Amino acid sequence: MPDIGVSKDALRNVVGITGQFVGTTDTQTITNKTISLSNNTFTVSGEATGDILKSYGPGVGFGRLAMGAGSKALLTNSGATDIGWGTVSVAGGGTGQTSLTSGAVLIGAGTSGITTKTNPAGAFVGDSDTQTFATGGKTFNDQILKLRNPANTQTLTFRNPVITSSQDYRFQSPPFLYYIFKEGSTYYMKSAITKGIESSNSDAGILIQAAITAVLATSRGGLIGLSGDEFPISAVLDIPCTTSNPPLGLVGTYSNNRDRGTMLTATSSFPDNHSIIETSGATDTSNKFAVLYLKDIGMQNVANFNTKTIGGLKFEIDYAAYRRALIVDGFFSQYLQKGITLQGSVWWSYLKNLTFEAFSASFTGGVYDIKLEQTGTYTHTNPATNGWPKSNHFDNIIAVRNPGTMVNSLWVDSGGYNTFNNYMVDGTAYTDGTFRFGSSGNPFCTDNNMWTPWTLDENEPGAQVGCLILEGTNTTNNRFYNAKLSRNAYHATIKGGAYRNYIQLAGYWGAHASINNSGCGEYNVIEMIHGALAAASAPNKLTLSGNATDNGKCRIIDNRKGAYNTGVSTQSGNASTVAFNIAHGLFTTPLTYSVTPQTSDAAGTPIVTATSTNLVVTYPIAPPTGSSNLIWVWTAGIY
Repeated sequence: MPDIGVSKDALRNVVGITGQFVGTTDTQTITNKTISLSNNTFTVSGEATGDILKSYGPGVGFGRLAMGAGSKALLTNSGATDIGWGTVSVAGGGTGQTSLTSGAVLIGAGTSGITTKTNPAGAFVGDSDTQTFATGGKTFNDQILKLRNPANTQTLTFRNPVITSSQDYRFQSPPFLYYIFKEGSTYYMKSAITKGIESSNSDAGILIQAAITAVLATSRGGLIGLSGDEFPISAVLDIPCTTSNPPLGLVGTYSNNRDRGTMLTATSSFPDNHSIIETSGATDTSNKFAVLYLKDIGMQNVANFNTKTIGGLKFEIDYAAYRRALIVDGFFSQYLQKGITLQGSVWWSYLKNLTFEAFSASFTGGVYDIKLEQTGTYTHTNPATNGWPKSNHFDNIIAVRNPGTMVNSLWVDSGGYNTFNNYMVDGTAYTDGTFRFGSSGNPFCTDNNMWTPWTLDENEPGAQVGCLILEGTNTTNNRFYNAKLSRNAYHATIKGGAYRNYIQLAGYWGAHASINNSGCGEYNVIEMIHGALAAASAPNKLTLSGNATDNGKCRIIDNRKGAYNTGVSTQSGNASTVAFNIAHGLFTTPLTYSVTPQTSDAAGTPIVTATSTNLVVTYPIAPPTGSSNLIWVWTAGIY
């Protein structure tokens, strides 16, 4: 500023400032000034967008710090003496960590600082990467494991069952193509191939029928498993007869009563005059049949037993000589009017462990437990087909229907060479007969064998024909061994020309044994063997109700002790006694007997009579006196 005669102090007084004037080009230090960035522009040599001011130290001042490289942060150096652009370290990231160990990863911690986590030994799993889980167990919680199909359109969801202890899972499946089970009120059908639930329904019969159809669509067939639940059935479970006949199996949980195991239950809407399981499609000589295996299946008709005639299994074949088409092992039924029906050419099948039951006085009108017949949906009349059940084996059967009413427990209307073993019936009233073989018009009922048919505590309705009935001119060569039969009007009735049949009675008849043989054919044999009836019981002689002609067609062989005896009697004469008693030891007065003298003193013309205890030998003249001079050989039989 040039000297114009005015001092700087005087000028300050005028302007009102105390500091120095600022020259635009002077090197000066400005203090106590507020500089508005809005009204002033700060520049620096080489200035560029993104630069910032930085102190370069005491006495040096602030200068330009050029913008750093991409994705670099402004950092304090490790010695805390300067700042610059660089990469944020772990310690600088707010984690509190001084280092990041090998394999560790950074994880968020909400509002807290970032922390570290040890990385698992294996690789991370990418949601779309192709990766392999090598070793080490993986635990999935919250039932969230879902598997997608290759097209990523469908999901198989793994739902964890309720378990109370740790268990291992094996991917091997039981031998079922399908498994049907119940959860809550819903039934599910699981595939053994996909391991998935293919279908679910509140109607169990729909699922079972769907599984049957799916199994029969395969070339080799397969098994269907049923859980130990009750399965309401509102429509017939149909097994179609075909010429391809893949085998079908239904396997359940063993039932010993209606509240246990697998139970197929006919609902109130189930159709009348049908069975819960039926075959369809067999026609005369069409060579169509089904192959069925039933294991531990229960059936019942609780809702309809007094209003509908419902059966358990109706199995029909029209193909001659097919073997082992039906296998049943474990069949329980209750309140069924018809249990098991075999129709047509059912040959060489095997049925065992069969139970038929009804504990209700109101159960009336039941027809039969087991029936074998030629007729059915079709009458198989072609002689070349031999269209009747043949060579089937039944084993271990029990019918306990106390106190209900049935017509028959077993009815072989048509059939041959079938075997029934250990068949017990307890406490049931049968309006016709417990066991019936043949009928007035049957075409074929021959060479059937029954071992140990056994009846207990049966009632005797007035119309009952007999415990065992054989009827018809084609009913022949049937044999019954160790038959423990109740009387029920008659232990056995042989009529309508039935011939050449054999019945072995084991004495299980109470007070009296009787056979109705009116109208029987030739060569029938009744053999009596030891049984529950004591030999001393009276009257205990088997009686025949037919006339003399009929009785000649039915031979009785009584092998019980006291029915037949023979021996040698030695006595002494005294020249005055004319009548000599020989104790025969029979339980009643013999019908046939003979006495043959063995010594000359016993010779003569005696008259022999019989009482309930003795054969009485009476001479017209007393034999001479002697010691053991009278010897006879004798026989006696009650028939």
